[in-house]
Amino acid sequence: MARLPDTPEALKAALGYEHNFVEVESVDAGRIELSFDLSPERWPWLALPPTHPVLIEKVQYFAAVTASWVSDSMQPGTRSALTRITWDCSPGAGAYPRRAVSKPWQGERSMGYELRVYDAEDRELYVIRGEGSSFEDRDFEAWREKTRREARAAAKPLEIDPGPDGMNYLGPVREVEGQLVAAACVPSGRAFQPGHPFHTGTGDHVNAAHLFDCALQMAGRATGRAPAALDCRGGEARFQRFIELDVPLEVRLLGRETLAEGGAALEIGFSQGGRDNASVLLRLADAS
Repeated sequence: MARLPDTPEALKAALGYEHNFVEVESVDAGRIELSFDLSPERWPWLALPPTHPVLIEKVQYFAAVTASWVSDSMQPGTRSALTRITWDCSPGAGAYPRRAVSKPWQGERSMGYELRVYDAEDRELYVIRGEGSSFEDRDFEAWREKTRREARAAAKPLEIDPGPDGMNYLGPVREVEGQLVAAACVPSGRAFQPGHPFHTGTGDHVNAAHLFDCALQMAGRATGRAPAALDCRGGEARFQRFIELDVPLEVRLLGRETLAEGGAALEIGFSQGGRDNASVLLRLADAS
């Protein structure tokens, strides 16, 4: 088993956090048993409902990165980029995760995992699947600094009303060619704790949890419901490019489909600087 980062400094460098949300319980032939640290003072997103997409994204992030360490799927001198996540919540799922089983897989230039998450009563809460690619680390940090600097230099300032709770990232919604569209911006001062009640991260870019939050905000505008009142039972996210902090982006409702079991699936796209960056599909139990 590969050696896990064992100091706050090493964890910060490898994970972006000084603590790990998951602990490795066992590793056996590609099956990795994990448990979760349910400390709300350490992990502010534990204040969210158990099946909130932001919380589920954090579960997948910590579990996937930790599993990649102990399964030796990441070799020295390589980096990985997550390109797709899917998740499905079990009927009646309403508790916080206590343990999970990760089954990572590795291809020549691809990698992924299946993660099954359980509560304290050993009931399955949700299944998360992720896939991505691996690539040689050719001075990644210098490349990120260059692209970030160029994006900010080309951007026009955009002030977004944070709303009464200080958590809104979207501007007014308008209709363009039959689709709902909103300008948006995730400012660095309101992107992470302590500037935000529950978002955390490395501070390098708009992360997947921010996108899930923005997708819920757009879904709320589209359905006329408060985002916090929407019950998301699953979804899919695809990532193409980094989205930069402090740089305006466009959030667009790409499609809406009524589900056979009730509710609706909403697909939301994200673009920045005229380029498509990501899309998030949410299956909402209480949206019609």
